[in-house]
Amino acid sequence: MKTDNKISADVFLLTGEWSDYSGKSVLKFIGTSDELGPIEIIVTNNKPVFFVEKMRY
Repeated sequence: MKTDNKISADVFLLTGEWSDYSGKSVLKFIGTSDELGPIEIIVTNNKPVFFVEKMRY
């Protein structure tokens, strides 16, 4: 289950949210796993992407 300082498990995600903290985008996921039980995943090394709808005149 643990290799190269990373943990891998099948997780069922229950919720997800994002926020800005100190100028960085933070993703937070809450879920559950048979192997780990309740789990919180926080991702801080991501680059947000957004799309703008094409304007029609």
